[in-house]
Amino acid sequence: WQPQAPQLDLPALDPQAALTFKLVEAHLTKVLPASTLSYLAPWFRNAAGVLDAHENGLSRWPGKIRVLSSGLPLSAPIIDADAQALVYQAVLNEKQLELAYQPRGADAEKTYRVHPLALVVKDQIVYLLCTMWDYDEIRQLALHRIRSATLRDEAALRPPDFNLDAYVAEGAFGYRLGATPLFLVAEFSRKAAVHLAECPLSADQTLTDTGESRTRVSATVQDTAELRWWLLGY
Repeated sequence: WQPQAPQLDLPALDPQAALTFKLVEAHLTKVLPASTLSYLAPWFRNAAGVLDAHENGLSRWPGKIRVLSSGLPLSAPIIDADAQALVYQAVLNEKQLELAYQPRGADAEKTYRVHPLALVVKDQIVYLLCTMWDYDEIRQLALHRIRSATLRDEAALRPPDFNLDAYVAEGAFGYRLGATPLFLVAEFSRKAAVHLAECPLSADQTLTDTGESRTRVSATVQDTAELRWWLLGY
């Protein structure tokens, strides 16, 4: 079957499925392995044709939805495509990697033997969570700082207690300053506190009217630098 040949689907791709493929192509290309994207390429091409052939409004839907991040709209850093493909393959197959990596602020790259665990995308940056050599400490490596990657045959070692959701929930990507959570008490203008009434800081958050158009917010939050940056934003 030729690489650029149309995908044969029985039954044919319906408009709802075609729309799903278009949204996957638009928003999930950063988090899917290259092998998966290559496999899906015929469906992406077919999806465009199916949507163009129907006049039910679905073909215009991708132009009516956008996914935005908070803060300034920064451009995504450039990632070496070959290195990214190997990193994703290593995460998928749980294999070790040899990386040439240039840490932030360093003048030259360094070589690391890593055990990949997971990938996290935050604010246009893709991070590889991994351990190095025989150590258990979990490290975060930005993919755009990887200069080259070599996939090894050895299986990656995985800490038995590692849980991706728990790791993120503990504030690892907020630049933790303390191991235990903080009980935050802060006063906001009533206008600013409306946002926190709709999107609470935590499950135990309380809002108290203190008069003079002020609202006291109390909540248990992670002790992070990101928390302080957020407060300073007000």
